[in-house]
Amino acid sequence: MGWHFLLIYFSTMPEAAEPDAHVLLLRQLTLNVALAITFFGLSLIGRKTDVLKPLLSPLAISGVAATGVIATIGIIYTQFFGVSVATAVFVAIAGASEALLLFAWLHFYSETETNYATKYISVSLVIGALAAFFIRHLTVEIAFICFVTLPALSAAMLAISIRQTPVRSADRGGRGLSDHKGAMRPLAACTANLAVFSAAFGFLQGSILPNGNPVLAAFTPNAAIGAAIAGTITMLAYSKLTGRQAPELLRRISIAVFIVGIMGAMYPWPATKEIAGISIMAGFMIVDITSLVYVVMVIRAYDIASAFAIGFNRAVEYATFGVSIAAGALLASAAGTDPLYPLYVSSLVTIIALIYAMTCMERSPLDWIAFLFPEKTLAEEGAEATPAQETPASRMPPDAKSGQLTLGYFRMKCQAVCEQSNLSPRESEVLVLMAKGRNAEYIQNALMVSNYTARTHIANIYRKCGVHSLQELIDKVEQTEIENA
Repeated sequence: MGWHFLLIYFSTMPEAAEPDAHVLLLRQLTLNVALAITFFGLSLIGRKTDVLKPLLSPLAISGVAATGVIATIGIIYTQFFGVSVATAVFVAIAGASEALLLFAWLHFYSETETNYATKYISVSLVIGALAAFFIRHLTVEIAFICFVTLPALSAAMLAISIRQTPVRSADRGGRGLSDHKGAMRPLAACTANLAVFSAAFGFLQGSILPNGNPVLAAFTPNAAIGAAIAGTITMLAYSKLTGRQAPELLRRISIAVFIVGIMGAMYPWPATKEIAGISIMAGFMIVDITSLVYVVMVIRAYDIASAFAIGFNRAVEYATFGVSIAAGALLASAAGTDPLYPLYVSSLVTIIALIYAMTCMERSPLDWIAFLFPEKTLAEEGAEATPAQETPASRMPPDAKSGQLTLGYFRMKCQAVCEQSNLSPRESEVLVLMAKGRNAEYIQNALMVSNYTARTHIANIYRKCGVHSLQELIDKVEQTEIENA
């Protein structure tokens, strides 16, 4: 993430000077086009997981990082001599390298045994944004070294993480079967949500007046502070809230922060515009982070090819971003030096954002958060008890309160059945719900999987447990004796 921000904001000029807004506009367009094309290519050829498997090897990742380092050196070198065409070429190469590194990281998150995406994607954004901010304000020579080494550092950290982190089982029965068709609706809705924010944000970034004065002060290194704030907010939300509460809260926060920033952008005072740019950046990055986390969860829930899901989501974002930047620049050029132009732009984007906010606050095609996340977490679901599963009084100690040992005793029986039948961890989770009489639709919503995957788990459990119906499975659990009970 730090490398991405520096590719946009880095300059060989003294730290007190800022690059020309039109130079940064061209760099933004070039970088987004390269990212969009690379991710689009990944989505096309990555429908089957094994096609891109060689790309995820340590050797391939090292090659991508080396390409990024060389491209970064080329950007610095050509900037010294003011060769715009060569700089654009190296920015495009760096953008392609960044896309491949980002894909490798997201694929790693989708394949880990534990879902690390909610925590570490937010952390990486905070670290990357702050790194870009401080590197930009270092002396030029030290900043060169830091800028060049960032892609290599990212690749090294990924290689270490792959070696030290357990991955999900390759057993298809434990992971479920791929359900590409079922994954398209949540994936498309998530991507549409991201595209709306990308269009609004890009339009503001491209609104540069002929005198070089941007409508939005997002073409400065200080905008990275907004990304760091966004990472901190999402990290706290995911660590404190469960189920769909975190992404629902983040969606509302992002809309509020984004609109507040747009309203502040219409004021001509430099300090106000600076704060507005940080606010708009924070609102957009909250949406971007939740989108990344969501795509990883879709991959894990539906067991689809990560290259297709990640490539589709990112390609739409960067393509929308690039087109809206160009549209904003063309409209600003046509407006001339009209002093009311910032007011027009901010008002228009605010209206669009408000319409979108009102549309998505209730269930709708773009209400992408509620589709996958159940109201209750699995732990909360397991805490419920039914009369058929209550612990007999003879098995409860005299000082125990009514229902105190219900969950523990029921879980012990389920665990015994799972061990006897050699069920996978995922199948064990499904069995707990089935033993409580839950059907496939309920399991689909509770475990955030597709209906096809839920039925696959149920069929595997029936086969391994030697039963043919839900009632037979419930009877098997109830009749299971617990040793030393």
